[in-house]
This record gives sequence, structure tokens and C-alpha cells, in this order.
Amino acid sequence: MKTILSAFIICLWTMSFVHAQTVKELNNTAQGWSGGVCCRSGVNYNFNLEFTGFKNEPVPDTIWVGGECIPVTISDSTTDRYYANTFRTRLGKTIKFHFSVGISHDEMDDFRHMGKEPEKPKPAPIQYTGVALVSWYQKGVTKRQFYVIKKVQELEYQSYP
Repeated sequence: MKTILSAFIICLWTMSFVHAQTVKELNNTAQGWSGGVCCRSGVNYNFNLEFTGFKNEPVPDTIWVGGECIPVTISDSTTDRYYANTFRTRLGKTIKFHFSVGISHDEMDDFRHMGKEPEKPKPAPIQYTGVALVSWYQKGVTKRQFYVIKKVQELEYQSYP
């Protein structure tokens, strides 16, 4: 009995040093739009992910959404909207990332490039089923990590004149 109790205490003590790494989806939205310039349409996405328990800070570098590969540019300031599409907030061991990305399509481009081979988008490095795929790396960890964003709240479609 004493051996089982001491093994249990050692196990609990060891587990106290292990960091439980979690990635959690917060409120994600998608809003379709059309208009403005003739024949243009697209979707604007806002993804919010919370990373907790990581020993080395995760640094997102790419998002795949709607068949497109979008590089991530991170800022700690929400006023840096011209240069960054991702905003980081830190609170202790918790880091929140707000990704603001969009995809668009111009039907006139299809007409202008008729007969030419369309540019092929960079494929996602892994197969995924969901809305988007986020890849990130950590300092000191060579393997890239991925998170699949599974759900979004669809906002009202916007039509611009």
C-alpha cells in the first residue's frame, strides 16, 4: 500500500511540471460581400484563438482559408491595421490572436485571363475539414503545428452599390 501511495504522489508531483497546451476557438465570424467594383465578391473572416500553457510562445505564420494561403503579419497594437492582419494580446501564460483575413474573387479577371493557365494557390500542408487551417511554430521546436478552425458564425451578407 505504501508503494502505491508513493507512486501516486510521484506521479502527481511530475504532472505538476507538465504544461497542458491548449488551443481554444473563441468567437469566429464570416461575412460574405459583393459589389463595390463591378463583379467582385468575397468573404471577410475574423478568427479568435486562445493559446494557453505553452512553454515557448506560439507564433502563427500562415492561414489557409477558401483555398487560399494567407501569410500572417502580427502586431501587438490594434491601431496597426495597415500592416498587420493579426493582433496579439498577452495575459500571463495566455495569448490570444485575432486574425482578420479575407478572400475575394473578381469575375472580370476570369474573362481577362481566358485561355491562360490560372495561378495555382499554395496547397495546405495537411488535409483538413473545417473553415480554415492555422499553422504556427514555437522557438526551440522544429516541427510546425496546426489547428483547424471548425466553425464560424455567419453574419448577414453585405451588398455594396
